[in-house]
Amino acid sequence: MEALTARKTFLQAEYQKAKKEEREYDTLRHNVDMLLAIPQEQQRQRSNDLESQAWALLTVFIDPLGALFPGWYLV
Repeated sequence: MEALTARKTFLQAEYQKAKKEEREYDTLRHNVDMLLAIPQEQQRQRSNDLESQAWALLTVFIDPLGALFPGWYLV
């Protein structure tokens, strides 16, 4: 009976060790996922900024042409 109790204690300790290791791996995975998501969000923001700048430039060029040639860009 003592052998079974010792075996049970050993297996419980191994189980706790495995659970702790699993939590550590989950934390690492979460951290890596967060680090990989940051560049994607920065790229998305940069793309939005460039698009806004492009529209601003088009407006700068189209407005004066529209004054000279009304309705030319509506075709």
